[in-house]
Amino acid sequence: MKGRKQIADVHQMLFDGPLKGSVLVSSVSRELRARFIAPDVAIIHATGETKLADPAQDRGDRGSINTNVVVKRNGSWKLTAFHNCRIQEMPAGRR
Repeated sequence: MKGRKQIADVHQMLFDGPLKGSVLVSSVSRELRARFIAPDVAIIHATGETKLADPAQDRGDRGSINTNVVVKRNGSWKLTAFHNCRIQEMPAGRR
């Protein structure tokens, strides 16, 4: 997705559909912190899990980690890039 409109449209579809009533639960980790690569640019890693509205449908396997690039412009921090992926166990043969 590129640009605010595409990102907003896709997320609206998700929140109106399969993720309706869900909440994002943040799991702060001491190992994951902001790393400033310049006074006005930082990379931030965060973890969390989407909890579905219906507990019977929630298998508890929606943990994710995201990487965010934030830039300070005119005194405000703005998200300029974002990547999100699910946290998964590595298969036994690949450890």
